[in-house]
Amino acid sequence: MPRTSRPVAVVASLTMLAGGVGGVGCVGYTSYDPAEGDQLTDSTLNAPAVRAVLTRGLRFTIERMPPELSEDDARLNVLAPTSERPIAVSLPRGMTKAAHDDIVAALGENVSPIVDGNEGLPIYRVGEFRIRGNSATVDIHRPLDETENRFHAPYQCVTLTLRSDLEGWRVEDYEAWLPGTVPLPALNALRTPAEAEPPTEMAAEDEGS
Repeated sequence: MPRTSRPVAVVASLTMLAGGVGGVGCVGYTSYDPAEGDQLTDSTLNAPAVRAVLTRGLRFTIERMPPELSEDDARLNVLAPTSERPIAVSLPRGMTKAAHDDIVAALGENVSPIVDGNEGLPIYRVGEFRIRGNSATVDIHRPLDETENRFHAPYQCVTLTLRSDLEGWRVEDYEAWLPGTVPLPALNALRTPAEAEPPTEMAAEDEGS
């Protein structure tokens, strides 16, 4: 969704003096929109720079905007202390198990990918992202314990602007939108290589016997 089509939101300017994520890397011009389906090659989607941008965006949102933080407080730059409650993350479809492991490991012991049995946890979803050299934007859809708008799913999109330097990627500012403003991306569960590959003819015959 083009940025110009969204209503005006509160923009919070931030100076992040610590917490940069390494692996600056270089992917040139990279753009991903979950509404458009698979657009990137596996090597681009799983590149170190993409992993670093998504890790930093998720970590900032998870640490500063737990599910109990209201949508209004997020829009007014009232950030909350880090919560230790169990949560899950939904990464773009096509990211490898190695990428999942790398990102989740950097987010904390209370964070896990979506697997069978934990779909009921609060889930932070990665949406659209764009990387242009040493600058990037990423949409993180954060879960809300409560929402004032009963006509929309209890999620709030936060668009983060990031920039990289020699110390890694860091968040410069963010925009928190009203729930329902930005379409919610589908959930993507972690799939093992065996689950991601279709069965061979021999395996199919064995199953049918």
